[in-house]
Amino acid sequence: MMNESTADAASKTGDILPPAARGAIDDARVYIRRHPSRALAIAAGAGFVLHSAPVGRLVGGLARVSFALLRPALVVLGGIKIWEKIKHREIL
Repeated sequence: MMNESTADAASKTGDILPPAARGAIDDARVYIRRHPSRALAIAAGAGFVLHSAPVGRLVGGLARVSFALLRPALVVLGGIKIWEKIKHREIL
């Protein structure tokens, strides 16, 4: 059983992407080949920004708000369904 190389797997994934995304990826590859040290510095900077950003707190807060609003939303949707059933029976 042969293992696929990373390049083979990436090229298969690239076949799924829309043309605009493929063009952006190709541009990034060209830039990385022409300026490897700059690309490494940009990647390190982006990693630092993402690491220092409060992503965990934002996601946790969003989850708490979503769960807090879930119960009232289900009650409202249930009420709408009951109203539709009652209204439907009046028409028949």
